[in-house]
Amino acid sequence: MTKITQFRKVFEVNSTPVYWLDTMKDVIHLRDILKKNAIKKIAIDQERKPYNKFYYQIPCLLQIASEDMIVFIDLLDNQNITDPIKDVLENPSIQKIFFDAPWDVFYFQKYLDLNINAIKDIQVASSLLYPTIGTTSLISLVKDEFKVEIKKSKKQQKSDWSKRPLKTKQIEYASHEIAWFLPVYEALLRKLQQKGLSPFFRYGNNRINLDIPNLDYSPMNIRRVKGYDTLSNKEKRKLIQLGIIRDKLAREWDRPVFHVLTNQQLLVLSKGGKTLQKVLTSRQRFSKNARNLINQALQDSYPDSPIENDILKLASLPHLKQQLLSWRYSASKIHKIPKRFIISTNEVDSFDEHVFSSETELLKSIWFN
Repeated sequence: MTKITQFRKVFEVNSTPVYWLDTMKDVIHLRDILKKNAIKKIAIDQERKPYNKFYYQIPCLLQIASEDMIVFIDLLDNQNITDPIKDVLENPSIQKIFFDAPWDVFYFQKYLDLNINAIKDIQVASSLLYPTIGTTSLISLVKDEFKVEIKKSKKQQKSDWSKRPLKTKQIEYASHEIAWFLPVYEALLRKLQQKGLSPFFRYGNNRINLDIPNLDYSPMNIRRVKGYDTLSNKEKRKLIQLGIIRDKLAREWDRPVFHVLTNQQLLVLSKGGKTLQKVLTSRQRFSKNARNLINQALQDSYPDSPIENDILKLASLPHLKQQLLSWRYSASKIHKIPKRFIISTNEVDSFDEHVFSSETELLKSIWFN
């Protein structure tokens, strides 16, 4: 086991020490340890500001685990504290084990300027091994693979990681999560190899960057609000405008959109007959400027023309893309794995039908063949 006396020990899980790093000097020492020991595989996780309290889920804590140590790097007061290990985290020869990597990768890029590669996602492995279950939790995987019960704690998961010092229960929660990443990954990797699914696992990990979420606000997402389809065209356009204003205010106040106005409140306002004051609760406080923005949207007139549905229908796709989607469906049934591991929808969309003369030529270009 690596001997570390420079770090402050805050916990121990499965006989593995957990250390707290909050200075650049600490992180430089961590880099030296990782390089000296020629570490080839690390687990990575992060805790962010809770989505139910803030608009911006800024990373507050970075967890890194090797086989014999776990470190918590405090990101709260210094987002540049990870600079000394940037070359380690971006080193393609070091495997980085994640659980549901796309979201973490997004926040690493946006707030820490880290472009992590050589990613192995536990959730990709579990989706291949257990396709009928869908998304499997880490708790379930630990129980299935090691017969160990980890306490589920939604309360700690949603707790405020931007407050210092962290509570003991938060440290316990974060420690038990990251401590199981490497053992679970190794167990699933053996099963993937036994079942001949390793190529699909590589493909799934290679396309993680395609799944990185885009958090830019899309006004047309408001169509998901329950009751949208019952509105007239004018009311739909008013609802869309109200949604844009709600998102603008949420960004300014750094609060979740539903703390500004709920979907139900937006729906009531879009139907007319109710003023902003009538739908607000006693806890909702609006500045004069915010009231003016919303009232202006309520008073505006909107066209009565139908709103076009921009969701592509299969029938509108070119012939070869239709064939490709049908082939993808059949292949997923044969191999009993999710369709996205045959070929992703993003890659289907990127195909230029004009460069292929036939269905056979198109299918020959797919990695699977």
